[in-house]
Amino acid sequence: MLITDGTRVKHKITGDTGKVVKVINNEMVAVLTDEGQMEIPMYLDDLVKIESTSTIKGKVVKGKDRPTIETRTEPISKPQYTILKSLGIQVGFETISTETSYHVHLFNDTKYDVVFECSLKKGDKTYLEQSGKLKSMSMLNIGEMRRDTLSDQPLLFLECKEISTEGLSESFTETIKIKPQQFFKKIRTAPFLDKEIYLYRMITSFQEKMSELKNEENLKDYTQRKIEEQEVAQSDINYVQFDTLSLNEAIEFSSELDLHIEELESNHHKMSNQQKLHIQLAAFDDYIAQAIRIGVDRVFIIHGVGKGRLKNDISQRLHDNPYVLKFVNEYHPSYGWGATEVFL
Repeated sequence: MLITDGTRVKHKITGDTGKVVKVINNEMVAVLTDEGQMEIPMYLDDLVKIESTSTIKGKVVKGKDRPTIETRTEPISKPQYTILKSLGIQVGFETISTETSYHVHLFNDTKYDVVFECSLKKGDKTYLEQSGKLKSMSMLNIGEMRRDTLSDQPLLFLECKEISTEGLSESFTETIKIKPQQFFKKIRTAPFLDKEIYLYRMITSFQEKMSELKNEENLKDYTQRKIEEQEVAQSDINYVQFDTLSLNEAIEFSSELDLHIEELESNHHKMSNQQKLHIQLAAFDDYIAQAIRIGVDRVFIIHGVGKGRLKNDISQRLHDNPYVLKFVNEYHPSYGWGATEVFL
């Protein structure tokens, strides 16, 4: 069924009729209803096209001839801006006419409503703070930011929970430091506004995030997804820029490191405990450095239980590493208590 702007449609379930005013994406359109004149997003599968025709008065001819009726279908209008691929929850900065400030917009081009908390802060100074509900396929103005705020390099914080039939999802957060040099490279066409503004992709996909949390995505798939994201948004900082060398490393990279000495050194029987510890920590340091370089976001360090010396030294190194977001040593079905999960 071909539906474009201006097409008249009817909802299969409610019976509401109206006119398509915007093609939102491959699955949804915005319909201006005849009753109430409200613009409502609707799924294409729920709609049927109303063939609009105009009738020219017929001429009756003697005999068996019937009135001649000429029908004419409304011309098809060209679709406007269309979202070909959801980019998730985004924050955009639209220049105000005075060019001294920006309107701050929140965009949701996913299929689900979300509840959110968004802020723009630097230390104890808060430039913007807003929370509420953001409907599916919609945008919301959440405030303004002065242009000179960029010189402070504030932190843009966003927390979202997806609303579904099962209730609220896990809470997902993203924090980005806004640097002037990068800010002015973020010019992109914003959904719904259909104009170029400074746009940050924050939370790309709730399902994607849930998959990562459940460890359902292997490293090769993870790397391929990051490459695809890079093609969509060249300068976003949510992932590492890959070169050929790091790409090959990433595909061969294992998401776990076993530090048992027999896995690292075949001739370990004559070594002292101090020598073994030195080899284990060196292997750990090299592994973490490689993981950071190629952009891996989570790894497991298998250190065993033992007397805890190796585990304690690893914990101290992780604590001192600025690239480590957090690390936990909890019971795991595969490793028991003998592994530490590291988030980078």
